[in-house]
Amino acid sequence: KINPSFYVDASTSILEQASQTNYDVNITVRGDLDNFTTKLDSQPVLSETDLISLLALGLTSEQLDKQSVENQRDLQMMEIGAAVISNSPLGKELKDRTGFTFKLSTDIDEKDSTQYKVVISKKVTPNMEASASILGNNAKKDVRLEYKLNKDLSLVGSWESTSIDQEQKSDIFGLDLRYKVEFK
Repeated sequence: KINPSFYVDASTSILEQASQTNYDVNITVRGDLDNFTTKLDSQPVLSETDLISLLALGLTSEQLDKQSVENQRDLQMMEIGAAVISNSPLGKELKDRTGFTFKLSTDIDEKDSTQYKVVISKKVTPNMEASASILGNNAKKDVRLEYKLNKDLSLVGSWESTSIDQEQKSDIFGLDLRYKVEFK
């Protein structure tokens, strides 16, 4: 059995959008594939819950609580509609015939407005999944390839293309080590 030891120390700077506060976030993962630990810390100091929220959503839990009820209601209605469409007989039939999963979700565009997002994915092997998505206003496209090393750890290769207008376009390529944490 191959079970290499590793030590990964990654840091980034994240601008929390609502308060315009800049956070320096450090993530340390060490151990081996069967037994490893993770440590999250930041400057200014945030709780682990706030750090996960900041990394995943770009907002701390305090800022999420401050969002207006109207914006939350609009987003919830879009997500309910997307779930109904994604779980329809048509979506299940397409997966049965092609092996592709078609999903409709929501995302925030560069102008901070909520847009529909179409995601197409396929499990290539038991440990590998590929996906591609496009935002409703066609301003953002991405392709991802995820290889699962074990049930909690994956390698993710990605390409994202963002168009702000016809003259401004950015392409981002990335390779991420993803660690999954489940809260019960």
